[in-house]
Amino acid sequence: MNTKTVLGSIIIVTLLAAAGFAAPPVMKYGLWEITTSMEMKGMQMPFAMKPMTHTQCITKQDVEKPEKTVPQVSKENKDCTIKDYKVSGNHVTWKTVCTGKNAMTSTGEITYSKGTSYEGSMTMDTAESAQHAMHMVYHFKGKRIGDCK
Repeated sequence: MNTKTVLGSIIIVTLLAAAGFAAPPVMKYGLWEITTSMEMKGMQMPFAMKPMTHTQCITKQDVEKPEKTVPQVSKENKDCTIKDYKVSGNHVTWKTVCTGKNAMTSTGEITYSKGTSYEGSMTMDTAESAQHAMHMVYHFKGKRIGDCK
């Protein structure tokens, strides 16, 4: 997997964390501050990226349709399928499988607190080849900071 693909994956995961990963009962809509960090393993020189923080408006429609907020590993790879999406109280888990040119799998979990904050993680494993396989771990947290403008 080349650097461009890795950076694209980081951006996508950051946006996905912002999208909420939520079912209606566990997340309140509004303006959210989301922080995402990533560690990359399985390379000759593993590294971690500095946390990135941004804000995003999560609408009522976003949280009312959990199928729209289910995390997608890559918007570019149309061969991705969400499997094992489960909500148990304030805890959400999922698995994503992508086939094709950028084959990868990911599993994640997120726990909400009072619908106004969350913490979670996601692991992503690529299967490009044995020499280029990578293991990435994303950590994210979010907090509702007010109403959308």
